Amino acid sequence: NLAPKVPTGLKVDDFGNSDFSVSWDSSSTAKSYIVQIQDSLIWKTIDSTQELSYTYTNLEGRSRYRARIAAKNDFGVSAFSDYVFALTTANNDIIISNENWSLKFVDSEEKVGEDGAALNAFDGDENTFWHTEWYNNEPIHPHEIQIDLGANCKIKGFKYLPRQDGGINGTIADYEFYVSADDTNWGNSVSNGTFDPNTELKEIYFDEVEGRFIKMTATSEINGGPWTSMAELILVGEIIVGIGSDAPQIPDKFELYQNYPNPFNPTTTINYTLPETSIVTISIYNSIGKLVNTIVNKSMQAGYHSVRFDASEYASGIYFYRLKTQKFSKTNKMILLK
Repeated sequence: NLAPKVPTGLKVDDFGNSDFSVSWDSSSTAKSYIVQIQDSLIWKTIDSTQELSYTYTNLEGRSRYRARIAAKNDFGVSAFSDYVFALTTANNDIIISNENWSLKFVDSEEKVGEDGAALNAFDGDENTFWHTEWYNNEPIHPHEIQIDLGANCKIKGFKYLPRQDGGINGTIADYEFYVSADDTNWGNSVSNGTFDPNTELKEIYFDEVEGRFIKMTATSEINGGPWTSMAELILVGEIIVGIGSDAPQIPDKFELYQNYPNPFNPTTTINYTLPETSIVTISIYNSIGKLVNTIVNKSMQAGYHSVRFDASEYASGIYFYRLKTQKFSKTNKMILLK
């Protein structure tokens, strides 16, 4: 007889000119979810849903928004989740998903005096940021971050969001931006220049270029300091889908892979593939076959996907997870050891 726990795993899935979509992990005792958006610094409840995703619509284009959700059942309402920030675009721009991005190289990151890890630059959270070292060392410019996009992309611009915590140290002044097919031959920068000296979102566009790897190089800081910081790096363009050794492949079949790690405590990752756009449900069952959670329940595009399952609320034991679409169903076993 308790209110549900705070929903976790809130993330932005898609951006549009006047809309964006979010999804989240199921809160086990929730019957519905309350959806809020921040408008002019005021949080407004705009809807409720029984689904694990929601699309915000009729928004102003080329704007930044914050979104959050709470879980509700017959006994009460949880606190609201941490918020995520999202962008609406302009001129039918497409934001390249960072779901499969990975860090290729960074020259410096602060991990002692604060969490300045380079991964913060593309984690979808404006509250975290990459910051070069300052506690034990202060390496000078240039500073660079290299990212593997996980697939070949057509890139026609990027958005740089400086740190949003009220500080300005590390905010980039002069920059160079590179795209590469092989992370070795970078050639000339596809864009370079000087950002306006503030912490507003920066938007840069250039002639479309193809590649799988990007490099952002900061050559100076707005106050002449030796640091670089970045809350988010966002790319405008699209993932290339095609045939050939240089093009990423859409998987040719449905598949549900063994979770990793397994055994696990308390979180594990479930990977799966979709050869076509599908309505996907991933459900968790206990050892006697009782449904205990639904962690995915939405339409998803063809491709390689993963979802994290947090079993903090559950007892040790054997569990089963099932992927179900209109054309496919498969169940695997996993072990929770606490």
